Amino acid sequence: MALFDRLRGGDAGAPDPDVPTWDPGELEQLRDVLRRASMGDLEVRVSGIEADSALGGMADDINHLLDLVDAFLRETEGSLTAAEEGRHHRRFVLRGMLGAFAAGARQINSVGAALEEARAGALPDAS
Repeated sequence: MALFDRLRGGDAGAPDPDVPTWDPGELEQLRDVLRRASMGDLEVRVSGIEADSALGGMADDINHLLDLVDAFLRETEGSLTAAEEGRHHRRFVLRGMLGAFAAGARQINSVGAALEEARAGALPDAS
């Protein structure tokens, strides 16, 4: 129980130098950023938390995740808008996409290529 209290920033005796203490304001900022992102605000980022603080790595990871989600959605929108306009040659930029993001991007590109092939096959022969 004492360890949990110290992790939450509570006072359960002498501080243990091996157990990080978290700034309640920083925790609240992380929570607020995650809450806003879950409501669709993908412009929000964690700021003002020192990289070497107990929560600095988590702040960087949250921002990186938000960057990936934002980039994936922007690229998806760009690819789908281009396809809607008949510009099937527009491909999803895969650079920086990892895991499920990369798989989804490749699927979008496959659909775009199939649409381009179908369009080419539907064009009258010019000969």
